[in-house]
Amino acid sequence: SGILAHATKRDMNRITISPLKIPAVEFGSSKESKRGLICIQEWWGVNSGILAHAEKLSNDFDAYVVVPDLYKGKIGVDKEEASHLMNQMDFMNAAKEIGEVAKYMKETKNVEKVGTIGFCMGGALSLLGGCTSDDVDACVVFYGVPSGFDVEANVKKPVLANFGELDNLEGFSSKKDATELEEKLKQCPASGDCEVILYPGVGHAFMNAKPDPYESFEAREKSQGFAPYDETQANEAWKNVKTFFEKYV
Repeated sequence: SGILAHATKRDMNRITISPLKIPAVEFGSSKESKRGLICIQEWWGVNSGILAHAEKLSNDFDAYVVVPDLYKGKIGVDKEEASHLMNQMDFMNAAKEIGEVAKYMKETKNVEKVGTIGFCMGGALSLLGGCTSDDVDACVVFYGVPSGFDVEANVKKPVLANFGELDNLEGFSSKKDATELEEKLKQCPASGDCEVILYPGVGHAFMNAKPDPYESFEAREKSQGFAPYDETQANEAWKNVKTFFEKYV
């Protein structure tokens, strides 16, 4: 299968999480790791990029990682199809599914704490799903803010939100959106444990080391206006994520 063709050092398995029958991919073992992380897809779906992030989290963060397949097997092969899949998806239902995955990790897999981490669409869902589930302990957001979500009232757990200063997606993940989120987090119940970081010289999707589904970063920039990959900024962000999860999960 396409998903399982992804090469990995740690055990990687397809699973189905009941009772909602959520298809997912797991990395590592909860017998080895008591830290659980839910890695949430971009608008493309569960592609090689999100699986690479999940594998890194499992290997480098000593975590049991689950990637829920919110599109139920579908992949966006271009931006039009990805947009269609995202717009068809029920965000509140996806948030509920993320909560179910966290519950499964604690009740069935016996992990002690669960963190969510998501990118693009998954970043918004990390905040939405993480803050509406009692089983999630902390949330990491990458370049995505959920619309219509009352941050001041509903964020009651630690949040680390990461954005590129050159992000061009106004209303979702631009520098202005990051600044607005930062101001709202200052008013939330967990304000002392929340942080927004802006990374210079990078834009949307700055964590993706490969331009998939585009053939090159130049092609991606021409199509979507995203700045190319900067390994220095990506490594800095991973370092900040590790520090955050080691403290709260």
